[in-house]
Amino acid sequence: MTYAAWTEIATVLLVGVHRTVRDLHVDDALLAEWARSQPDLAGRHAAAVEAARNKGWRWEEEMPQIAQPFTAAGKPAGFADAAAEQFGRWPRPTDG
Repeated sequence: MTYAAWTEIATVLLVGVHRTVRDLHVDDALLAEWARSQPDLAGRHAAAVEAARNKGWRWEEEMPQIAQPFTAAGKPAGFADAAAEQFGRWPRPTDG
């Protein structure tokens, strides 16, 4: 579950950050900063978008399971809660 926490929550964070700055019309600034300070993030973001398209819709239901080990260890589970809310807003695949 902790591995899934890292992969799935990192995905929603990258996609969510980019969507937020796009909605605020400041995505050029973010992309410029990524290119300057963390050039691998553009590629990681592209991979995150692809993963989100293919399977992100099902991750919402996995977040309570991902939260359990954090809660058991006395850590906040808010990352999983926030990720579930974000995943719940993502498009679902259509039948067929």
